[in-house]
Amino acid sequence: LHSMPPIPARGASPSVQYVVGDCFGASCHPDLALAVTSCLDRNGCASAYNRPYAGGYTLERHGSAERGIHAIQLEIDRSVYLDVDMVRLGEGYTRLVKVL
Repeated sequence: LHSMPPIPARGASPSVQYVVGDCFGASCHPDLALAVTSCLDRNGCASAYNRPYAGGYTLERHGSAERGIHAIQLEIDRSVYLDVDMVRLGEGYTRLVKVL
């Protein structure tokens, strides 16, 4: 899990709250990433896949779909679980825990 700043909405697309990253398929089987994005979608969470965050050092170092070691990075918009000042836990924290 990793936090990210809020991503502004673009055009007709809603603002993304969660980004599932798998180093473009190198760190986990695509079915695992799809299962995570599908779960987020079913829970009404706006999600994206590998954009703008595909994962970095930890996934590259520890994940290897080729060797059966699957790892994903889940970026979470801080406004999902923090207050408007981005300082303390906010109203969305309890829902985030349930979704996770």
